[in-house]
Amino acid sequence: MTVTIEKGAEQYAEQYAEKGADGEPAASADKASANTASADKASANTASADKASADKGNFNNAEPLNLKNDVRTFGQFLYQKFINSCIGYYYLTIHYLFVIFGALVILFSQNINFLAIIAFLVILDAAAIIVLHHCPLTILEQKYLKVDYAQETKNVLKKCNIMYNCPHAYESQLEYVINIWCLAVLKILAIMLMKVFSVTVKSA
Repeated sequence: MTVTIEKGAEQYAEQYAEKGADGEPAASADKASANTASADKASANTASADKASADKGNFNNAEPLNLKNDVRTFGQFLYQKFINSCIGYYYLTIHYLFVIFGALVILFSQNINFLAIIAFLVILDAAAIIVLHHCPLTILEQKYLKVDYAQETKNVLKKCNIMYNCPHAYESQLEYVINIWCLAVLKILAIMLMKVFSVTVKSA
């Protein structure tokens, strides 16, 4: 009788060791835990794949660099800032040289032919001002340099209390050209009169 009880107790102890805390078999609990770990790992792999796919999609949808437009933009900047300035100062230099050389010829030359050429060039400039309502070289300077030197000249004259009733720039330019032409013609007439009356001017 005692042997039977002890044998039954041993069998009960073995069955209790094979069961989990909730009464489930230990092997089933381990298997469920392994399945859960596998599911977590699969979910993590899926998330990684989704992230990689999203990154690839963002890379493909990114706007590519357009080197052609960049080169064109740089070329336009270079043309506007450098080339235009060079062309504008070229016309400005020619304008100033015309004025300076013409003034030197009128002041120091006694050659009637030279003075007549200056007077003819001044007449051409006056005709261009009448047709275009502006000096041609001043128009080119304003086109490339974006500066109206005729208006700046009027501002300087205004500070000197020399003012014009009409706001048009070409009228002041025409008056300036007419004065230069008159100086050239008057000097030609003076030289002709000196030759008529045999008046000579001795140079130092």
